[in-house]
Amino acid sequence: MADQQDLKRMIDEFVDDFNRHDLDKLVDCYADDCVRVDPLTGKLTGKDAIRGFYTTLFQGFPDCKLRADNVLASADTVAVEWTFTGTNTGKFPPFENWTPTGKSVELDGASFYNLRDGKIAVERVHTDYGSMLDELGIRAIAQKAA
Repeated sequence: MADQQDLKRMIDEFVDDFNRHDLDKLVDCYADDCVRVDPLTGKLTGKDAIRGFYTTLFQGFPDCKLRADNVLASADTVAVEWTFTGTNTGKFPPFENWTPTGKSVELDGASFYNLRDGKIAVERVHTDYGSMLDELGIRAIAQKAA
């Protein structure tokens, strides 16, 4: 079991890797059999799926950044309140059929990480993607098309 400072340091490294868009280091933060659950993408299993997720996220928001606003660690679980910022200049799932909007977003959320042997075994993401869709104007476009 890692101590709280080690767990918080792991999150700091994860955020740094994210902000550098360093896919290799970012994916290395995850266990081989990892699971990531997110309301937008659903359940992703394994490092290949994680790599695919971050690849398309960085393509859709090439200037995106992540900020850890609050980190709570206990045993092998870490809770992180975060803020994501970025400008949509590329396509991203599940909205590959929409033209990039060129609009910037700021999205708040929380992720819960279960760690095993110093790696992320399970990540559960909680956020309001509806607010992001509103900021991008995608929800309004979809409603007009319906």
